[in-house]
Amino acid sequence: MEGSVHKLDSDCRIAMAKTSLNDLPHDLFFLVITNLLDVFDFVRVRATCKRWRPLISLSDSPRLPWIFNRRLISFSANLEFYSLASGKFHTIHVPKASDKFLAGPSHGYLLAFDTRCFTLSLLNPFTCNEIPLPPLELKWSTLSSYFRPELICTGEVVAISGFTSQKFLMLASCRLGENKWMAVERQVRTNFVGRSYYKGMFFVNESEMGATTAIDSTTGVAMFSVPAPVRQHSNLEGSPELRGFDYLVESSGELLRVFRLWGDYKILKNAYFEIYRLDCADGEPRWVNVNSIGDRMLFLDSVHGLSLMNTGVQGLKRNSIYFMKLFNGGNGWSKFLCRYDIIETRTEVLPFDVQKLGDGPWIVPSLQ
Repeated sequence: MEGSVHKLDSDCRIAMAKTSLNDLPHDLFFLVITNLLDVFDFVRVRATCKRWRPLISLSDSPRLPWIFNRRLISFSANLEFYSLASGKFHTIHVPKASDKFLAGPSHGYLLAFDTRCFTLSLLNPFTCNEIPLPPLELKWSTLSSYFRPELICTGEVVAISGFTSQKFLMLASCRLGENKWMAVERQVRTNFVGRSYYKGMFFVNESEMGATTAIDSTTGVAMFSVPAPVRQHSNLEGSPELRGFDYLVESSGELLRVFRLWGDYKILKNAYFEIYRLDCADGEPRWVNVNSIGDRMLFLDSVHGLSLMNTGVQGLKRNSIYFMKLFNGGNGWSKFLCRYDIIETRTEVLPFDVQKLGDGPWIVPSLQ
């Protein structure tokens, strides 16, 4: 019996040695491709065999988000990202990123603000493709000392936001290929207000859990105001304050308002989120409380967020919010990547080492 086992093992090794990746059946090949979670693995598989390359579209690359380890100014062409799929840091050499402020969130592209000549562009760090954007008509002193633009939308319409002075927010949009921005300035009460571009309008929260103003992106005219939602945690016990992060996130054709309390940093395995959906059904815009987002997932940084559909991706949970959490257990500050289950209202600390990550945005890698 022992000799039979050794012979079987030997025969298997011989068979494996005679079989190349070229011999892999198409159905097994596509099964491998659909189970790749990291875009780096996708690129390696695509480069392995010339016969495979025509079968793999770049649009089939994994859509799991990465975290960009942003620095204020990227003086280096080496950009660092954290892959949620692999739980690893990746460094990508992007020559066009040197001396630029990079911001997101984005579906593939980062907003690049050149700190030497004050030009704007969209930069894909995974392909090094760069799309020039029109110049902004701002004073040189503002551009050089204060303005730090952020990308709030990509697609045919590029929308950005940025503070031009203390508590004065500039919102601008343009169509790709145009040579001029449509810009409007808005005074707000805090530099952490949620803002989003949605259905041709800018939506801006005037203050944390205050009213939301909808602004026509082509005229700068305030179209309507959405009253503040009724707070779900207004009587929350043990919360030192009822202030927090206030997001606006476009999600599967809807506009969501997501609020997270600041006062949860003393409790590692807990967080408090409130989710609302913009409802304009009866002509009176209002925020409606949401207890589920179905197959969607939200990914939040310190200012912005993005929404993705969960199509059965291993390791990710639908109906969840992924976010970074600071915790002070008495021995100093620590940082954790967490997942909030919306149905169970429970926070899970994920087993990833993210201590050296900044507050960089989420970005979905794109090879197109």
